[in-house]
Amino acid sequence: MITVVTKLDGQPLAADDQYARALAISLFTWRRASEGDPVDGADRQGWWADGVEPSLPAGIGSRLWLLARRKLDSQVQRDAEDYTREALQWWLEQRVATAVDVVVSRAGAEAIVISIAIALRDGRRLSAVIPDLWSLLNV
Repeated sequence: MITVVTKLDGQPLAADDQYARALAISLFTWRRASEGDPVDGADRQGWWADGVEPSLPAGIGSRLWLLARRKLDSQVQRDAEDYTREALQWWLEQRVATAVDVVVSRAGAEAIVISIAIALRDGRRLSAVIPDLWSLLNV
């Protein structure tokens, strides 16, 4: 089981905390693939309400799922960072946060670590670490 370590001002958050839930939805809901993204067949995945109702937000989640079954190389690492930033952009657009910092690194030959730091508007700092994204995607 992969654990996402989420903290608010250095204190661990429960999985049902509003910030921990928002972060999990942002990263682990499958966002619809863009037109240029390579997908298996015609299934572009995506949040069930994408395009159904114009008043609902579009682009919920991340495209991290697109990294599954790819070779773990520097391009995958760059894509993981781009997809994570894209998934967290709403925190800035909705003015929940004033800054979002993402660092993606390799841990050996078979692991990707994602570290996230979010400066919330009220001055608190939310942080999260996904210690092995690669194993999570390739179960």
